[in-house]
Order: sequence, then C-alpha cells, then structure tokens
Amino acid sequence: MKLNLGCGNVHKEGFINIDSEKTSAADQIVDLNRYPWPFPSNSIDVVYCSHFLEHVDEPVKAIEEIYRILKKNGGLEVIAPYYASPGAFYDLTHRSFFGYKTFDPFSDNREYNYISKARFRIGKRKLVFSKTHHVLGVQAFANAFPRIYEDFMAMVFPAREIHFFMEAVK
Repeated sequence: MKLNLGCGNVHKEGFINIDSEKTSAADQIVDLNRYPWPFPSNSIDVVYCSHFLEHVDEPVKAIEEIYRILKKNGGLEVIAPYYASPGAFYDLTHRSFFGYKTFDPFSDNREYNYISKARFRIGKRKLVFSKTHHVLGVQAFANAFPRIYEDFMAMVFPAREIHFFMEAVK
C-alpha cells in the first residue's frame, strides 16, 4: 500500500491520497496532526510527502508516525521548500524549514540521532532550482558540493525545493 500524505489537489495514481481538507483531492480525510494515524504499524510500502511536512504542528511526531506505519525498508519521499527559498516564507501556514541535513538526526548512521528512535537510511538528497539557476550550473554544483553550497551560496542562489529519498530501518 502507498500513501500520498497531505495530497492537497494532487491525486496521485496508485496511492491512497490523504488530506485533512474536504476540498482536497483526497480519497480519505484524516487529521494528520492527531496521532496515531488510522493505519496499522508496518503496513505501508511507500509514503510520499510533497509540500506536507512543513505544515504539520509537530514534524518530529509526523516523521515518527511515518516510521511506525512503514514496513521494514519502506520508502519515504519528501519534497519540501528549501529554507533559503522565498517560497518557504510566502505561505504563513509553513511551520518548519528544510535544509540538506534536516533528516540527518533520523539517519541510521548518525552519531547524534537523539531526537527520535525513528531511523531512516538516506538514499538521496536533491536540491532543485529554477530553470535560470539550472542553466547557470548552480544546481549541479550545489548537489555535488552541498556543504559549500549551504555555507556560502544558499542565500545568493537559493534552491526552490529539496527532495529526500529514504527507507525505514527496522
């Protein structure tokens, strides 16, 4: 089973589309700020979150809930506005901001994973830019050298989004 959490108006084929708004394209209406969610533990193969986690009241709890419902090695894809992007601040309902290392405290190989018992293997991270920045080579540079990019260039050439591809370690 695959879930599209916080689907909004995007109905993803092959997924159960979940949102809290009745006006959304959801197959199922669920208040995703109330726990536990109505899915059994270890029952979901894939969770897709596009522009969802920045809206929840408690993102750590949401990530722990995603971990709870994912099967062993279940996939998690997160797409969120990058913290330096003006778009991260345009929406007053955004409560969290995402950078290259946002999910490191949940990593299975992280020394400082103290905020939660949820563990994920981070397979890939990708910074996504506007077409102009892509043409200038900023996207290629930022993804090849993310530390240098975040330390010296993120506020000058901000990425629009960051994508994370992970799997649950159980």
